[in-house]
Amino acid sequence: MTNPLANPEENSGKFQGDIILDDFMIEILLRQYAMGRNAYTWPNTKWPNNTVVWEFGEGEFDPRLQATIEEAIEDIEKHTCLKFRYREAGDTAFVRLTGKADGCYASIGYWEPRGVHEMNLARDEPGVGCFRHATIVHEWMHILGFLHMHATYNRDDYVKIIEENITPGLEHNFDSYTQDLIDNLGIEYDYVSCLHYGPYAFSRNGGKTIVALKEHAGAMGQRLYVTSDDWLRINRHYNCKGAWD
Repeated sequence: MTNPLANPEENSGKFQGDIILDDFMIEILLRQYAMGRNAYTWPNTKWPNNTVVWEFGEGEFDPRLQATIEEAIEDIEKHTCLKFRYREAGDTAFVRLTGKADGCYASIGYWEPRGVHEMNLARDEPGVGCFRHATIVHEWMHILGFLHMHATYNRDDYVKIIEENITPGLEHNFDSYTQDLIDNLGIEYDYVSCLHYGPYAFSRNGGKTIVALKEHAGAMGQRLYVTSDDWLRINRHYNCKGAWD
């Protein structure tokens, strides 16, 4: 049963709602589920040459939805040193975008043996559901190697997880992970990051599952915009010029 108060990516039935994991990732996460940071530090999960290779699945999106996805790509290129290149003959590791009805979700990071890296955005109107601008960027950030903000190792200093309100069987979506696994990149916890889930994520009863412990501006779980710290995370993870100044 889906939660009507949740963002659509929280209802996709994947790890943390919208992340597709490879077998080796599952093994590592099971081994280190206790605490964590926020971008994978394993080798070979950054896109080579800071370039993401991608394509639309054949017949998946109409021109309006293609344009909406391309606007998000252009925004990432504008704010970071990353480049996106459409797949050419001979490219064997790339992102394929599909529009199946089962939600918004994506593979995590770059891994060459994976070949096709999945990203799905359930077809909707531009600006609605999976086609909100910050939701599309959110899914691209998974492709770039990022977990959700609430999985960071120090999240308990910033939010309280209300376990009794979590849907049974979905408690693992609130695990946090060790500093050996992911990296906060020297950036403060961001309540309004496009990677932060909302206060009712995975709720069983309409009650809050995530409660902020500190005052903050903006709505936790918002998908209206991408924050400056979201962009900084990408730039630092990919060692873009000036990101560490």
